[in-house]
Amino acid sequence: MNNELKHIGIPYAFRYRPDNDYVLDEIQNHYIYFANRDQLNDPFDSSPNYLHLTPSKEELNLLKQEILKGTKDPLVYDYIKRKDGVEYVQKIATDKLGEFILSFGIACFSMHQINYNLWANYANNHKGLCLQYNIDYDLKFFHNLLPVFYVPELTKREFKPITQSNGIVDLLYHKLEDWSSEKELRLIKDRTGKIYHDRQALRNIIIGQKAEQGYIEKILSIVKNNYTNIGVYQMKKPKETHKASYILLNNPSN
Repeated sequence: MNNELKHIGIPYAFRYRPDNDYVLDEIQNHYIYFANRDQLNDPFDSSPNYLHLTPSKEELNLLKQEILKGTKDPLVYDYIKRKDGVEYVQKIATDKLGEFILSFGIACFSMHQINYNLWANYANNHKGLCLQYNIDYDLKFFHNLLPVFYVPELTKREFKPITQSNGIVDLLYHKLEDWSSEKELRLIKDRTGKIYHDRQALRNIIIGQKAEQGYIEKILSIVKNNYTNIGVYQMKKPKETHKASYILLNNPSN
């Protein structure tokens, strides 16, 4: 809605999307697709190469005890319980670390709706769209939406899976300064794929200035049949930098 379209910053978040049928399905069925880190643009983003399992014997013993609690096979249990079980646990945990990181779902947003790089890179050169969300309408879904921290260099960090398990979360929210213009907000889930949010959380749809008329009509049809409270706008060709104007394409109820 127009009074919300002007606002940036919490509780608002903007998600740039291309002009394809997958995005139409996301809008129609009010979900967000959470990718794994291998599906992200930046090859260094959330890379397991920047995380190493602690060599601390105390921490590994704690991990060993946790693994034993869930081990039902008596042969495996006895093997892990042996004196050299810590070394076995360390090897297995190290081998599985990359797989564990891949299990997290990642969805990327921006703090701003006027970012021409994002329109070009993530919205198919202004042919796609930008979705505006108000996280207050589904705080459970958006509870860990946080800004990305941009750093000049990614450094390897020690991971303590029992006493400091947030080490992986820390990894997921750091990126190189090269990407800082994106002003990214990031939402992390414990799984990948489609995850549904409250329909009311989607407040406005901004369609790019170069969108094809057929795609615009599909969006308008989906909104008409599935929503009563969101505005659909098309961005006009900009005349000034860092400013945007829009044309309202529908009549939201409130």
